[in-house]
Amino acid sequence: MRTMSLIACTVVALVVSSAAQLRCDFKDLQFPSGVTLGIDGISNRGEAVGNYFPPSGSGVHGFYFFQGQFVGISHPHSSDTWATGVSDRGIIVGYFQDGLTFRGFRYENGKFMTVNFPHSASTQVFGINEIGQMVGGYTDGQGNQFGFLFRDGSFLRVEFPHSSSTTAYGITREGTIVGTYSDSSGAEHGFVFSRGHYEPIDFPGALETVVLGISNRNWIVGDYDNGSGRVHGFVLIDGHFHTADDPKGGLSTMIFGANLRDQIVGSYVTNSGKEDGFLATCATDGQQ
Repeated sequence: MRTMSLIACTVVALVVSSAAQLRCDFKDLQFPSGVTLGIDGISNRGEAVGNYFPPSGSGVHGFYFFQGQFVGISHPHSSDTWATGVSDRGIIVGYFQDGLTFRGFRYENGKFMTVNFPHSASTQVFGINEIGQMVGGYTDGQGNQFGFLFRDGSFLRVEFPHSSSTTAYGITREGTIVGTYSDSSGAEHGFVFSRGHYEPIDFPGALETVVLGISNRNWIVGDYDNGSGRVHGFVLIDGHFHTADDPKGGLSTMIFGANLRDQIVGSYVTNSGKEDGFLATCATDGQQ
């Protein structure tokens, strides 16, 4: 195990919506070596997973972080491994490079299990909930991209109506799924799928909206582009959008996950092009 490098610099950002204000305390979270690409998922216990470039510059590797310690995650038969989600049981999901394609995985007790949508050309797993249900995306033999849900030993397709592509990124314990779809023009929009119904998610005034995660409190997170030249992070709470930007993220902030502790994780890019990961604790008005 490695000791965490939690940068001492703490920045409090005030993010505003039309409803209550949301305050987020951003802290850099960096793998001890190489270049951290971002923090992609967080469990309700505070376990986090992310990815980094090693000092050698060869490939991408995942990592697991909990209680101040890091553990690297690398598939034994691949030069590139991405860790994208983690459950409260410490089960990690993601995907790895397999030749010219991707294969999903579930990692538990030190062992990798390959996850492949049947007859797919490629599969990527992005999220897992407390009861082991997984979501992600796959590409069929014709190059079409769909989302999927894996539950009770079976795969189910997730496809936003009339979309040109769909990817599922997050799932709650109750089975609510969030993700992103592209319309006929190629523009991206978020969605939520619950009880058999799809609903689009678009940040007001944005050109594109990407939804990347959801917590069991139904905080929905992602990013949006409003044409300003900067990509902004957001948190959607009880129907109200809150912009949530890491103060260092001059070019972009992307929020990948949230948990019951009102923690959010993601990545940012500075004005100089430096990329890094963050973990932020947020509170709305009235919360301590």
